Order: sequence, then C-alpha cells, then structure tokens
Amino acid sequence: EGPMIHLGLCLGENANRLVPRRLQVLDPLRTDRSRIDYTAIGTAAGVAAAFRAPISGILFAMEEGASYWSTELTWRCFLAACITVISIYCII
Repeated sequence: EGPMIHLGLCLGENANRLVPRRLQVLDPLRTDRSRIDYTAIGTAAGVAAAFRAPISGILFAMEEGASYWSTELTWRCFLAACITVISIYCII
C-alpha cells in the first residue's frame, strides 16, 4: 500500500507543472497553495488505489495530506479517488 500512496503523492505534487506558463488566466493554479492541494488530491487517489476505498482516501488526505481543508478540496479529492477506483475496477 505504501508505494501506491507515495506514487499518488508524487503525481499530485508534480501536477501543477503541467499547467502552461504562457496563459495568464491559469496563474492561480501555480501557487504554493495549489501545489499543496494537488498533493492532497494525489494522496487521496493513492490511498483509494491501494485499498479500493475512495472515502478512506479522502479521510487519509484530510488527516495527513492537507494543512488547510475546504469543502472544495474535499470534492476534488472525492472525484479523484472515485475516478481512481473506477479505473482500477475497469483494468482488473
């Protein structure tokens, strides 16, 4: 389970590097707060992938992955965790 959580965390940490730099509209997605949010979302997806349980991914990300929590971040984590679990069930 540990490598899946770490893989999700790493993907979430580096997700803001995919945001194009030339679009000024997307500048708020490259802040430190967004980077921390992406890390929490990646952690939730990693836990959901490891245990095939999206709610446990959200709870783990709330406890360990985020320093500031909001309703918007909860829904983002839930969406990422659900998509992860659905993808795993489609693959397996």
